[in-house]
This record gives sequence, structure tokens and C-alpha cells, in this order.
Amino acid sequence: MLVCLRTFTLEGEFLMTLMKLSIGLLNKNLADRFKISTSQCSKTINTWLLATSTTLQKLVFWPTIEQVMATKPQRFQNLPDIHDIIDCTVSC
Repeated sequence: MLVCLRTFTLEGEFLMTLMKLSIGLLNKNLADRFKISTSQCSKTINTWLLATSTTLQKLVFWPTIEQVMATKPQRFQNLPDIHDIIDCTVSC
């Protein structure tokens, strides 16, 4: 019988994923910090990214092209190929 043992908690997995996303640590560095293999680190992060994207995609609103053009900021009016502006500002 094959038994799968978790190497660390769900909270730890999620924390590792957030560390990857927020400060961009390499998988090798994260694996060392969490005392797991690099491949397990990669698999865990990919699993969490898939789960969160599936869950959160319902919260993302994509306006129609007409809505975008009607509300495009003045500084982007002369750039017809700009359809989306993603603000990734972090405030602490």
C-alpha cells in the first residue's frame, strides 16, 4: 500500500508560494528554507498557483473593448494598441 505523507502544512505551502510571488526567491532557495527537494517545491508552487487562479478568476473583471476605449486615461489615448493597464503597486 502506497502512503503519501505531507512534508509540511498547507499554511507552509501557501507561505512558500507567496514568498515566490512577492519576493521572487528561486525554487532552490525556497526548497532549502523549507527543507524539501527542488522538484517538490516546484510542484507545490504550481499546484497552489493553479488552485488560486481557478478560485480567483471569478473575481477579475475584464471590460469590453468599448468600455476600455471610453475610459482610457488621457496619457494613453494616442496609443491605440493599449487595451489593458495593470497596476501592480505595492504599499506597505
